[in-house]
Amino acid sequence: MIRLICALCVMALLTGCGAGSIKELQDKPAAKYEFDAPMSYGAIYGRIAYAARECFQSAGPAASWYVEADLFANENRGEVTISLTNFGKRYYGMILIVPKEELTAHVTVWTVDPGWQHLGPDAQRWANGDSSCKQQ
Repeated sequence: MIRLICALCVMALLTGCGAGSIKELQDKPAAKYEFDAPMSYGAIYGRIAYAARECFQSAGPAASWYVEADLFANENRGEVTISLTNFGKRYYGMILIVPKEELTAHVTVWTVDPGWQHLGPDAQRWANGDSSCKQQ
């Protein structure tokens, strides 16, 4: 019974911390990080999407971290979102990858909370080929 009460308290705390929509996350980010990566946007998308799934995707009895990665080839962009699902979906980070030049991609990272500021440097490290989950 105590575990259930603790789990409910944690879920209540976590639910209130994330953004309710992608638009809310982009309009009022706690941090925004941008960089250019020396490869095509499709290749950079693949590296970042793979590493984000490996580092953040998890399922638990009370809540699950979910990584959604979409490559929109017809729109020349890739998106990776990190959210927590329990009594709804709350967004904690979004990564947008777009082409800048022929073999260069521009990456923008929005985070909802100062505790998530590591996501920008993480995404840059992943784009450069280091898919480890260590936080800088």
